[in-house]
Amino acid sequence: MELTREDVKALYEHGMAMSQSGSLPYAAQLLETVAASGQPLFTGYALSELVQVYRKLRNEGLEMGTIKRIAQLSEEQRKLLEPKWIAAC
Repeated sequence: MELTREDVKALYEHGMAMSQSGSLPYAAQLLETVAASGQPLFTGYALSELVQVYRKLRNEGLEMGTIKRIAQLSEEQRKLLEPKWIAAC
């Protein structure tokens, strides 16, 4: 099933809410779906939040793997992310 931009936006927003509420495994599942969707606007944002989720879950392997995925984003996608956050990675 291909997700529309509206579907991806809804999944992203729900994933963010779940991350903030502490439902971290579910948040990770939602945000991974967003990252895999191919929607360039949401991919970087989802990956950056996934780093935080994996950090909270104390899963260093997934955290570092996600940072590597961010590094592989296109320059245009990386420009959308917070520069201080990128520098910290």
